[in-house]
Amino acid sequence: MERLHAGDDRFYGALTFKPVKSTTLILQGEKDHRAWNRAGRIAPTEFVTPWLNAHRIPNSGYPTARPAFNNNNLTGIGSNVIFTQAADTAVLIQGGSVPLMNWRNSVNLRNPSALPGVDPTFDASVDRSILDSAIFPLDVNIGGEGRTNLMGAYTKTVILEQRLATNFFLELAYNRENSYDHKLYAGGPAGSSNYILRVDPNQFIPGTATLNPNFGKFYVQGDSGNNLGFQMREDWRAMASYELEAARALRNRGAWTRWLGRHRWSGLYTAGRSEMRDQQNFDRRILDDPVITGLTLRERTNQNWATHSTRLPQVRHYFETPNDPTRAAYSMLGDVTLLDANGQPFTLHSFETGMRAANGKRLAASQVANGSLNQTSAMIFAWQGYFLPDRQKMDRLILTYGYRKDTAKAATLDGPSTTQDFSGLFPVLWDVRFADYGPAQRGLNRNLGAVLRPFRWLSLFYNKSTTSTATGAVIASPAGRITSSCRTRPRTATSSRST
Repeated sequence: MERLHAGDDRFYGALTFKPVKSTTLILQGEKDHRAWNRAGRIAPTEFVTPWLNAHRIPNSGYPTARPAFNNNNLTGIGSNVIFTQAADTAVLIQGGSVPLMNWRNSVNLRNPSALPGVDPTFDASVDRSILDSAIFPLDVNIGGEGRTNLMGAYTKTVILEQRLATNFFLELAYNRENSYDHKLYAGGPAGSSNYILRVDPNQFIPGTATLNPNFGKFYVQGDSGNNLGFQMREDWRAMASYELEAARALRNRGAWTRWLGRHRWSGLYTAGRSEMRDQQNFDRRILDDPVITGLTLRERTNQNWATHSTRLPQVRHYFETPNDPTRAAYSMLGDVTLLDANGQPFTLHSFETGMRAANGKRLAASQVANGSLNQTSAMIFAWQGYFLPDRQKMDRLILTYGYRKDTAKAATLDGPSTTQDFSGLFPVLWDVRFADYGPAQRGLNRNLGAVLRPFRWLSLFYNKSTTSTATGAVIASPAGRITSSCRTRPRTATSSRST
């Protein structure tokens, strides 16, 4: 059975008010939440076939296929062509067939690309996918319910449209969007697609003479690292436009007013601010000092003790049948309480660890947070003039002028927000702060244009502009000096003829 799901809940609402004929108020809101868990785009990577075909591998030393490895004796494991010693870490078996313990006294299969006879140029260090459905079905999502993706946003918009006078209009608008993008794992394989299917060849439960009840079963294994991402963007603008037909408005003042033509003016001020914060690999680590069979936890007196492999438990799911789905070992968002070998509870924290850095920031069992803050603004003015109408009231001369000034500045997270603690942990995402903005970058654009139509079959076009761009990004030289990325490019005249 493939355990897949995909859901999208979306709510949208809009209200329009018109208290008077010249005023319109528009309110809009949208809320969206998506959750999905899709199968990997490629077949799982396999660490299985060396065990299935052990008797066919040169110099393996195994006369039969599917050998049971006596993991009570690891002598010579370094030269074994099929097996390699397992990592020094605790493993939690889903279903409880084996209690939480260290699996260092056991073996895993080597990558098939490391077997004798593999071409060192083209095939070495290459992960191989399962291609034979007789080994494991190709239509099974081995990630099962142990992972999910959450994405959503909440958008709010307000627009005010006002007619101030004849041909004179004003618009005020504001928009804000808060969004999130999370990847959650609670046991089984992590990542996006390169899942690994393994087999358990161990004869005994590690460190005991008890037969391994899961010998020969396929399994997936991984930690429980969550990735969180938050984005916010808000924009606001004020825009005004006015149109005046000067020749008609002033026609009673003399014949000369027919040369005044008609004019359109528009102005816009817009500003925006965007903020992004994310933090990856919120791993549920062992930060207490429980008693775990066979495991010596990294001492707290060592730097980076909290990120040592002995404090990162793995979760393993054995397949009773290929269609036995991988389930979440525990809550994907909440803290987890487990019992140690003495029956005493200890906690695997989901996000905050209960520990604080020297600067008071709360620490998370994750990688360093990332963040960017950008602020932009622009002022725009445009004018169009229409002159010399012919008998068909088609204007023979059109003049244009445009002006735009952009400003942008950016900031990144401050030093205390990205400083690693002695324990190896970093400040949690919601405690990070941004440093001051870097130097503002500015860009200025001017545009002059004209269209002349002396005859109905001939049009002449002229345009000249200077363009510079403010990117909004902080650019530093190798010496650390902040520089601007603005560039100015003049554009000169062109003409066209139409018939």
